[in-house]
Amino acid sequence: MNSYNGLKSSTAAIRYLNSRAGDFGHDPERIGVMGYSKGAYMVTRLSDPDHETKTEWRTYKNNPEGKCPSQPWQGYSSKIQVGYQAMGLGTRNYELFITNPNYVPQVLTVGELDQFGYWKHWPGLAAWFEKHNLPHIALPMPGKGHILVWGYDDEMKIDRYAATM
Repeated sequence: MNSYNGLKSSTAAIRYLNSRAGDFGHDPERIGVMGYSKGAYMVTRLSDPDHETKTEWRTYKNNPEGKCPSQPWQGYSSKIQVGYQAMGLGTRNYELFITNPNYVPQVLTVGELDQFGYWKHWPGLAAWFEKHNLPHIALPMPGKGHILVWGYDDEMKIDRYAATM
């Protein structure tokens, strides 16, 4: 369903959190979102500072404009300041969604043994961020599968999990 309502449901989720900032004790100007596998799409879309002006990627037959009739928690921001995305729809379709030169800083990970084929998209994703001078840290995970960031990076000499956090 991400392709059809992922952007709107993601913006609504962040607006909800921000509507409850006083209860939850967080600063709405300091939001980081982690998205892994299916959740990566949410981060991909929210990381575009202009995401509120975008439409859903796909539309329902009886809603060709792709617009949601009403969105809850209007008046609250759905902007985020940093993202973590790993092995998901957004990372596979980076040319479509990661086009804003002001894209928020990212941590990008993918496991070499990912059974869904994301490893083959990794060189393009990392090169895309480099080519467009987008702030990021790229943490490939040789020998790992479809998992959250994990393990020691021998090349960078860092614990990937600690660096991400």
